[in-house]
Amino acid sequence: RVHTLCRKIYLGMLTLALFIITVGGEGASVVNFVHSGATLLSGGLEDCLAPFDETCIGGVAVVSAYIRHHIDATDEATLFIPKCDRTSPFVQMHNMTWAVNRLVLHEHFNWPVFRSSLSLLTSSRDLAYLRTSDMPLLITNALIPPSNPWYDFTKLVHFDAQSRLAVLYILTDSQPNSWPGIDSALNGLDHIAEVNAGVTGKDRWVPLVFYDDYLGFEEFLEAVSAHENPPQVVLTSTGPDAVSQYGQTVSRGGPWVGRCEESKKRSHRFRIFLDANNSVTNMTLVVDDLEALPMAMKDDQYVEDQNFLRGEAEGASKNDPIV
Repeated sequence: RVHTLCRKIYLGMLTLALFIITVGGEGASVVNFVHSGATLLSGGLEDCLAPFDETCIGGVAVVSAYIRHHIDATDEATLFIPKCDRTSPFVQMHNMTWAVNRLVLHEHFNWPVFRSSLSLLTSSRDLAYLRTSDMPLLITNALIPPSNPWYDFTKLVHFDAQSRLAVLYILTDSQPNSWPGIDSALNGLDHIAEVNAGVTGKDRWVPLVFYDDYLGFEEFLEAVSAHENPPQVVLTSTGPDAVSQYGQTVSRGGPWVGRCEESKKRSHRFRIFLDANNSVTNMTLVVDDLEALPMAMKDDQYVEDQNFLRGEAEGASKNDPIV
């Protein structure tokens, strides 16, 4: 009887160990992908005169605070690809105009890559400072000839070393300087597969496609899902009618699919659960309100960020033609 009892206990412990390893346990991890249309400033030029002012609403400093405090609490790698702010009064009046995005997004916040519309590639503005290999523009389906000054400063795939996410960013392919979105995505996925060849375990890259087009999401999703090198995650922020059936996150036996807004008021953090081989086992969505940052998150770094931005805003205000 003692022998039988010991054997049952042993088998029970073995089953539990296998369950832990399979479901989550050894080798499992969580990484995050954050999406937001936040502007550079928290409010307008005359808002957020002090870091704790109630007019400090939205902006990349608030996004950064949410990310920082989440990482501090969980130690989960997090990737945020900010959007180039081109229309706010701050950007329009700043001496650097659109190039102030590099000053804020990379020189201050140290984000490694950014996103924008295809029209940035054909702008006649002086954007020499914005173009840098330290913070390249991520566009997977851009058609950029060698004569275009952006030729050496764009990325088709962003390989993020900390999260191991390999990100493709697909824009509408009905604009000039664009390449068909499906073809571009399939080529990018093949490239990720080549990089992954011979790589095992937690060193493997996780293919993630962000589809930013108003049309054709169902066709796009079907094409990439059926590809011999499919993505593990497909996200979209547009085409609400086409993707409403997915709700927030869902897996239909293929890639995990998530939908979010292109919002200045919110940031969307997709928590991506990985097993020991960096295969996605689950995905959830957390929405953070950029208009209601908790006081506990307004730490010394947040104060430093807002003071830096306030200094730049004051400089831009001096160029106001109405004053």
